[in-house]
Order: sequence, then C-alpha cells, then structure tokens
Amino acid sequence: MKAKPKVTRKRTSQKRAKTFTGAHALLLFPSGEDHKATLDLMRRFSAAVRYAYNRLLEGQTRENLKRQDGPLCFFSRLNTRHADDAVLKAQAVLDSARERGEDPRKVAFGGRKLFETLKRGHLSGKPLKELKREWREKRQGTLYSRGDKTKGGNLNLRLLVKEGALWLRINLGNGSYAHALVKTSHPNLNALLKVFPWRGSNQRVYASLPYNVELSLKDGKVYATFTWLLRTLEILLRLERPFLVNVNLPLKPKGFLWTRQSVRAYEGVVIPGEDPMGRPFYWFASRPLKEAEEGTDRWAVAQGFVSATPLRLDLTDETRLQPTLAHD
Repeated sequence: MKAKPKVTRKRTSQKRAKTFTGAHALLLFPSGEDHKATLDLMRRFSAAVRYAYNRLLEGQTRENLKRQDGPLCFFSRLNTRHADDAVLKAQAVLDSARERGEDPRKVAFGGRKLFETLKRGHLSGKPLKELKREWREKRQGTLYSRGDKTKGGNLNLRLLVKEGALWLRINLGNGSYAHALVKTSHPNLNALLKVFPWRGSNQRVYASLPYNVELSLKDGKVYATFTWLLRTLEILLRLERPFLVNVNLPLKPKGFLWTRQSVRAYEGVVIPGEDPMGRPFYWFASRPLKEAEEGTDRWAVAQGFVSATPLRLDLTDETRLQPTLAHD
C-alpha cells in the first residue's frame, strides 16, 4: 500500500496575539528632574481631583470644569485632557460612594481609616511619621489618563519602545515630557515589545490600542497600572478552556484586571435585636479592619476596574485529608 504524502503546513507569522488586559509596573526615572516633575504633576492632578469632586457635589458640570479657562487648567496648571481626566476620576469616586450607600460629603481622599487613625492622635515617633507619609502619598500621589483610539492609545501617558525596552512618556502639560523605564515581570510583556508586520510598519498591536494608565505613589516609588479597553465578555470568551470566573463590575468601568480573591478580617461585634414579631436577631458588624489589598477583586472594583477572579469549587485541603484518612 502506497503511503500518503506527508502534508506540511506553512507556518505564518500572522498568529493571533493573546489577549493582553492589563499589567502593573514600577517606573524607573533615569533623570532626577523627570522624577521630580512627575511627582509635582501627580500632586497637582490629585488636588484637581479633590477640587472637581467638591464642585460636582455642588452641581457643576464636567464641561464647565474641564474648560481651558477654567480653574483646573489655570490653578492646577493642567492641560485640558489632564483636567478632564481629573473630573472623570472625581466622578468615579462620587459614583462609588453612592453605590456603596455612603455619604459623599464624608469621603476622605487618602482613605477614611488613615484619616481616623491620624485624627485620634495616639501615635508618635516613627509610626506616626510612616502613617503621615502613607496618608500624603495616597492623597497626593495619583495621576490618571484614559485611553483614546484616535490618540495612538493614550495621549498624556504613552508607551514607547526604545532599543528593546518599554518606556512611558509622561506629558507634563507645559509642552515638555518626562520619561520613565517600565519595569514589570508580566508574562505578556513581549506582546508590547513585539512588532506585528501585517498591522503596518513598526506597529505594535497593544501599544496602538486604547489603554488607560494610572500612576500611584507608594513608599516613595511610582507605580503604573495599565489596562486595555477590551470588552469583558470578549476577554472571557477568548479563553482556550472555560473555567469558573467571578466577575465584579463597578458602575462605570475604566478597565479590566485579573485579580485574586480578597480575604478580609472584620470587626467581631455582634449586636442583638428584636424584630416586630418579638423574635431575636443578631447584626454582625461589617466594617473591615484593613483596607483591601492591592491586586484583589475588592481593590480593583474600588479603583473602578472590572475584576475577574478564577475560582475552584473544591476547597478540600488534600494535604491534611490524606494523612487523617490513613490513621482511620
């Protein structure tokens, strides 16, 4: 019997890129001046968010606040797009407070728990110094820039590739730019560096799609969170194998993040009561003892991101079960 000829398929470089939804990174500034200028911009942007928040509570509109001759551009020295993003950030905080049933007038920028701790005045020395630094960084260390397909992905915080390395170009709003090296161990980093010829000369597939960028300050270091504007269902349906996923959606999502489950400790207070029929009931206090940890589902939703957490149904601890069964 004559053997059939072996069919060989021609490989093509036009492979479909894996879905890239987001990444966390540390920013390294080769120039001290660029680092200083970025921190100053973050401080001015954070102040603009607080100002915009109070004006939104008074009923002012986004269109009025973001004007070039408005207070955000004039006093905070922001360009109109930075000013608009500050208003959007303030609106997200306002929507989140209302969604959780909290009084919007009592929102504490920097964190309610940190504010209450500082207010008690029971700390001193190094613990007080560290707490004040954390409060200051959370209150003054924010910069957000939304993605825009018509602006090459992101206008104010743009990813660039130089000599095989990933950089972030930061628009300082005065006609000048700061540059920082993006340091991340994300497994899909190569997707940002790789050139896909069929999409055009030197065009990088994810650096040209719209993506949001948020800078934050922690322990004196600047971190960046990048999220690509892909639809949640589209991301989940692209998975090679379906699995159980817990998805949480804020009121107005600004991006998508894969997260881990948040495990939090709550106040152990039980308040007894009695319903109108005379039957006893018990209220369990729901105030958490700590803020949600970064990278968890609760943290992501509080920051305005859609969170997706892979789950499993079987919680059995096999390492403890097997020795126990062996002794029976």
